[in-house]
Amino acid sequence: MLRESVDFRRLWAAHLVSSLGTGVTSIAIPMVAALMLHASAAQVGILTALTVVPHVLFSLLAGALVDRVPQRAILVGTDFGRGICLGVVPILGVLDLLSMPILYCVVFLVAIQTVLNDLASTSAVPKLLPAPQMTAGNSAISLNTSTAWIAGNGFGGGFVQLVGASAAVGLDAISYLFSGGFLMSLRSPELLASRVSGQRGVLQDIKSGLSYVLRGRSAAG
Repeated sequence: MLRESVDFRRLWAAHLVSSLGTGVTSIAIPMVAALMLHASAAQVGILTALTVVPHVLFSLLAGALVDRVPQRAILVGTDFGRGICLGVVPILGVLDLLSMPILYCVVFLVAIQTVLNDLASTSAVPKLLPAPQMTAGNSAISLNTSTAWIAGNGFGGGFVQLVGASAAVGLDAISYLFSGGFLMSLRSPELLASRVSGQRGVLQDIKSGLSYVLRGRSAAG
């Protein structure tokens, strides 16, 4: 049973919180742009694009890095990093220093860290569960992402109505900090060590990953 693994339960709970945060961010940040900065439709479109670009540009590099850095360090670092990045938004908003270029940077940095966090969460599952339970574990993590995204969008709209767009981003930042703090309690030795050993380079890993993707597309075609 998945519930028998304490570390997996902690990973699942933290991933659920951070996934909810991602859903809230997807609503609250465009509202900050529209309501506080009076952004145009084109500027809001750029914000949306910046949440997708890192998945296209950095997924292979992120996969290589996840293999070389302890998963717990990535999970904790990206949650704290996203919390800090988003926390800048309400602070600068109160000081009347927030601008669209700053918001672009925040969204882009948060998206990069989300790519890393998602990959690290997935790669951590085999280290926490025995082989017969890995399918169920991966399904639970994937379900977090899809369900929390929908729920996070709903929460995001509610938070914006209740406390305002800027404060909703602040609450989102706190949720990431909470998730990162919770993940610090992970104790599995395999999450505290990197997986890749030897002299294999990052570029070689990226090339191998790209070849795998291209072969998969060729086979599908």
